[in-house]
Amino acid sequence: MNDISFQYPVGYLFLIALGAFLISFLLYFRHPKSAEVPAWAWWTKGILRFLALFFIGLLLLNPMINTRNTETKKPVVLIAQDNSESIKASTDSAALQSLQQKMDQIASQLSEDFVVKRWSFDTQISDSSSIDYKGKATNISSVFESAYNSFGVENLAAIVIPSDGIFNEGNHPSYILDRLKIPVYPVLLGDTIQRKDLKIQKVFHNKIAYLGDKFNVQVDLRAFNALNQKSRLTVSHFGGSGSRLIGEQSININKEDFFQTVEFTLEAKEPGVQRYRFTLSPVAGEISTVNNTREIFIDVLDGRQKILILAYAPHPDISALKQILESNNNFQVEYSLLRQFAQPITNYDLVIFHQLPAKGADINAHISNLNTKQIPRLFIVGQQTDLGGFNNVQKAITIRSGTVASNEVTGIVNTGFSLFNLESETARQIATFNPMTSLFGEFVPAGNTEVLLKQRIGKVDTDYPLLMFHTQDGSKVGVLAAEGIWKWRLFDYLQHENFNIIEELIGKSINYLSVKEDKRRFRVFTPKNIFDENERLVFGAELYNESYELVNDPDVHLKITNEAGQEFTYVFNKREKAYYLEPGVFPVGSYRFSSYVEYAGKRLTFDGRFSIQAIEKELYELTADHGMLRGLSAAYGGYSFNIGNAEGIADSIKSNDRIKPVIYEFSNTLPLLNFKWLFFIIILLLSAEWFMRKYYGGY
Repeated sequence: MNDISFQYPVGYLFLIALGAFLISFLLYFRHPKSAEVPAWAWWTKGILRFLALFFIGLLLLNPMINTRNTETKKPVVLIAQDNSESIKASTDSAALQSLQQKMDQIASQLSEDFVVKRWSFDTQISDSSSIDYKGKATNISSVFESAYNSFGVENLAAIVIPSDGIFNEGNHPSYILDRLKIPVYPVLLGDTIQRKDLKIQKVFHNKIAYLGDKFNVQVDLRAFNALNQKSRLTVSHFGGSGSRLIGEQSININKEDFFQTVEFTLEAKEPGVQRYRFTLSPVAGEISTVNNTREIFIDVLDGRQKILILAYAPHPDISALKQILESNNNFQVEYSLLRQFAQPITNYDLVIFHQLPAKGADINAHISNLNTKQIPRLFIVGQQTDLGGFNNVQKAITIRSGTVASNEVTGIVNTGFSLFNLESETARQIATFNPMTSLFGEFVPAGNTEVLLKQRIGKVDTDYPLLMFHTQDGSKVGVLAAEGIWKWRLFDYLQHENFNIIEELIGKSINYLSVKEDKRRFRVFTPKNIFDENERLVFGAELYNESYELVNDPDVHLKITNEAGQEFTYVFNKREKAYYLEPGVFPVGSYRFSSYVEYAGKRLTFDGRFSIQAIEKELYELTADHGMLRGLSAAYGGYSFNIGNAEGIADSIKSNDRIKPVIYEFSNTLPLLNFKWLFFIIILLLSAEWFMRKYYGGY
C-alpha cells in the first residue's frame, strides 16, 4: 500500500497549479493566434508547459512516498538429535536406524508448512549429518541457548529433541527454555530401569600439586542392585617405567543403593604431569564395566611463587587481591602492614606495595633490597600514596597532582599491548566494570612502559595509563594507578556469577611480573599440559637470534613419543615471526616431545611432556532421565513420544494452536526527488514543447 505526504501544506498545490496555468496562458493565449498554426498545437504546447511547471513546483514541496509491505514467515521447527555415547550404549542399532528414518519422515511432513532446521548436539551444536553417537558429554541447555540466539527474532515454533535426558554439562535445560517459551517434543530414548552396576561416580582432586607435598584424593563409589557383593578399589601410578600399585581398599556392598567415599593420600614424588588410575573390580552380572575405571592427571610443579602484599593500612583491595591470587595454586600469598613487617623482603618472589610509599612510611630500604636481587614488584596507587616518594622508587610513570581530588576511572584495553594476551571477551567486559578511584593529576609514562589499560574518565577515553608494566634495572615493575580492585571483583561476580575476568586480568599480570625471564633462544610450548581426548593439540615455538629478536627462517622439527615408544614427527608451520603446529587429536595417555632447529651453525633443542585424559562422562551414567524430558514437554504445551510413535510428532505440531505463521509489516518512506523517472518526464514535456515551438515557428 502506497500513499503520499508533503513537507508543506497541501493547499500550496493549488497555488502551484494556478501559477503554472497563468504562466502557460500568458505565454500562449495573450496574443492572437497565427492562422498558420493549428489550434490544437497551441493547446498542446500550453498543456505541456503547464504540466512541466506543475511538476517542478510539486517537487519544491518535497513530497514523500510512503510504502507498506507485508511478509509472511513460516514457523521454524528445530529437530535437535542427541549425539552422545550414552545413546548408542543404551539403544540398539535397529532402533537408532528407525529413529533416523522417522526424523527424516517428520522433516518431510513439516517442510511444506514450516521451515525445518536439523541439528545434532553433544557438548557442541553440529549439522545433523554428523550424527555418529560419539559425543563425550551432553549439554542439552546449549540446544535451547543456541536456538534462542539463532532464531529468537524469527518465528521459532517448536523443538523436537530425541534424547535420553542425561546431561552432564551446562545448566538445567528448563532454565533456558523459560526464555524461549515454546513447546518441546522429546523422543524418549534409552532405558530408565536401573540394572546391576558398580561405578566410580566422582574423583575429587587438585589439578596442581607441588613436588614433595602429600595431597588427598577423594573417590565416590556407587553400586546398584549388588547387595552383599564384594569389590576392591585400587589406585595405580603410571610413570616412565610403567604402572605401579600405590594403594588399595576392600569394598563391601551392604545396600541395594550403595554409596561410599574412599580417601587416598598420595605423594608428589616426580615433577611434571602425573597419571593415576582408580579401578573398581567388577562383580558378576554388571551392565557395564567401563565406569569401573577413572583416570586423573595432576600437574606436579617444582616450587610455588611466594607473593607478599605489603600495605600502608587495611583496605578492601587487600582481601580481594588475596582471594584472587589464592585461587591459583601456584601462588603462596602473605599479607602484612608495613609497620608490622619484620621478615627479609628478599624471601619473596614478588612484592605488591599497596598505597606505598605513604607520608611517614618510607620503603627505600625495601626497594634497595629488591633491586639487589632483581625481585619484581607491583605498586597500587591510592589516596594515601606519597607521590613524591612514589616517583622516586620507580621509573614506570611520573604522577603529578597538586590536589586531593580524585577521578572515577574505568579501564580500556590498549590494543597495542604486547607482553601477554587477554581473552577477547575479557578485554570487552573490562570496559563495563564499575569505576575505580584514581588521583586527579597528570600521568606521564616512561618511553618504554607498556600500558595494558588506559583510563576512561566519565565517557572520555584518555591516554592516561591505568595498568602498566616496565623493566627497571633488570627488575620488572608494574603499576596500577587506582584503587578499587574489590569493586571489580564484586562486579564480575554480579554480572557473571564467577570471578573469571578479574582473575584472568590480575593472574596474567602477576604471572608476567613473577615469572623468571627465560633466556633460552629456542622454546616450544603448549597452552596447557593436560588435554581432553577430544581436544586438538596445539604447539607454538619461538626462535631468537643473538640480539634476542624473533626469527623464523629455519625449519623447526617436532617428535612426539607415546608410552609404547611409537614416534610421530612433524615440521612447524611459520606464522609471522614465530612457529605454529596443530598435530590433531591424540589417544588417551602420557606423551613426551622433543624439538630441534638448526640455526647459525648450532643445533638448539627443547623437550617437554603432556598428557591426554579420557572423557567418559557418558558411560558413567546410562540410566535415562525421561522425567526431566517430560517436564520440558509439559512446560509449554508439547508432548512426549517414543521411537514407536514418533511419527505422530508432525500431526501434533500441525494441530497445535499456539504455532502460527508470523506476518511482518515493513514501511519505507522515500522523497519523490529520489525517483529519477519524474526528472525524465519533466525533460520529456519540455523537449516536446520545444520541438513543437520549433516546428511551428515559435522561436
